[in-house]
Amino acid sequence: MVGLILALSKMKIRLSLLFFVVFTFFFACDSNLAKPKSSADGAAFLPFTVNSYIIYKVDEKQYSIIKGNIVKTYYLKELISDSSINNNEVTYTFQRSKSNTIVGIYKIDSVWYGWKNSFNVVKVENNRPIVKLPRQLLRNGQWNGNLYNSLGNQTLTLQSIGESRTYNSVVYENTLSVLHLADSSDVHRDYHYEIYGKGVGLLQMKKVATTNQQESGVIKFPLTIDKGFDITQTIVVYGKN
Repeated sequence: MVGLILALSKMKIRLSLLFFVVFTFFFACDSNLAKPKSSADGAAFLPFTVNSYIIYKVDEKQYSIIKGNIVKTYYLKELISDSSINNNEVTYTFQRSKSNTIVGIYKIDSVWYGWKNSFNVVKVENNRPIVKLPRQLLRNGQWNGNLYNSLGNQTLTLQSIGESRTYNSVVYENTLSVLHLADSSDVHRDYHYEIYGKGVGLLQMKKVATTNQQESGVIKFPLTIDKGFDITQTIVVYGKN
């Protein structure tokens, strides 16, 4: 009888240990699932601060077989000039001005807007709201850039985060890159990416949209661009007024 009691006691101890191990395993799994793969906040890479500005150098190529190709370089200053409350959210005003030289007179070109909520950081470009970054950044994560407009789904992809990049001899230690579009063929090329720096904002943007020459509906070789554009916008300096 004593032996049986001891055996039952040992069995209870083993079952208790087994239950503890299994419980700990599943608890750990749940904890890992609950934790995001990245704790980075998209708003940190696209901060909206009134009176802050960035000046970019813009290299632009306009292609046209009929009018001829046009190549130009200019400087774009983007200043967050104001903020206001709109639908219980803060809307920021981006005053965009152009100059032929970095120290020249900047003339207002356009006005854009931006806002952020608990989920996304949004910029309204040419009256089109675009989700530039989600608040929770996940490597290789994807989101719909057209979430707040009626243009249909556009998948943006976070390609890298945490990399160091250098622009105009300035090192930006923590950057991320977002691919907007990459679609190329013998007929056309559509390519768009943006790079952001933590605590700064947009560091570089490249956007290409070109079509190649055709003759009677057949692509001509060697490939020659018929029309389109190629724009590269790169940070030169940033600060606060």
